Amino acid sequence: ENTAYLPGVLLPANIEITSCLEQAAKAKDLVVIATPAKAVRLTIEAIKGFIKGDTIIVSLSKGLERNTFFRCSQVISQVAGNEDRVVVISGPNHAEEVARDIPTATVAAGYSLSAAQEVQEVFMTPKFRVYTNSDVIGVELAGALKNVIALGAGVCDGLGYGDNSKATLM
Repeated sequence: ENTAYLPGVLLPANIEITSCLEQAAKAKDLVVIATPAKAVRLTIEAIKGFIKGDTIIVSLSKGLERNTFFRCSQVISQVAGNEDRVVVISGPNHAEEVARDIPTATVAAGYSLSAAQEVQEVFMTPKFRVYTNSDVIGVELAGALKNVIALGAGVCDGLGYGDNSKATLM
């Protein structure tokens, strides 16, 4: 239980917590990367020696790498070497709502639709709907840019502007 951010929400018994990257990644069929974009390269470099060639790497990270402007999936593919085993999950997925079992939908996008479908099977629940897609670039850029648009909408609200102004941002 994370009493600071998700009080009352217990982790399922089948989730193991570890600070050891080798233990977390070695011989796993699927590895989830949930770091800030600036830490994706370092994280993948740290685990690439532990993952199998057919391991699916799922990126929850949003944004672009600062120096290269690579999307997170590009960084993962470049370092790990298998673009077809990289899947991006993105959508309106606030952790606190997912953890509290509030109905949520997301997209699992991969260059390999079969890899995206494997991720769909792992993550889908009656209250967490996962749609698959092959538009990795579109899904990643939309996930990164939505926050910029949200900031602009907040500015409009702060200035007392109406829906027309916010719609112009879209």
